[in-house]
Amino acid sequence: VNNTQPVVGHEVTFIAYAGDAGTADARNVVMTDRIPDGTTFIRARGYSYRTGQWTDCTEDNGLVTCNLGDANRYSSVGQIEVTVRVGDPPGDITNHVEVTSDTPDPDPTNNANDRTITVVAEYFNCRKTR
Repeated sequence: VNNTQPVVGHEVTFIAYAGDAGTADARNVVMTDRIPDGTTFIRARGYSYRTGQWTDCTEDNGLVTCNLGDANRYSSVGQIEVTVRVGDPPGDITNHVEVTSDTPDPDPTNNANDRTITVVAEYFNCRKTR
């Protein structure tokens, strides 16, 4: 994440990485990002390490989907970058990311991750002058 304490009304970008730690190549790797409640989707893109290409992702009702293609076993797959505008009220928000593939995963326990950040109220620096 590019800012762990964004101010209400500002943008924050969540960045998530995926790798294939399994013993088989992963086919049709998809990363999804459930954007936090109280945020507004701005943009998203995915990057495939295998192709070296950025691609646009889709967003539907707070769920961002990025197709990253195939990945070789024991390799990095790619990354997604999801930008949102944080809203009121200030407080903790959690971003949830998952990765899936058409290839069966012998250990699905490491296919999701959450990141919590704290949205802070905008503050003003006032100084009394004579």
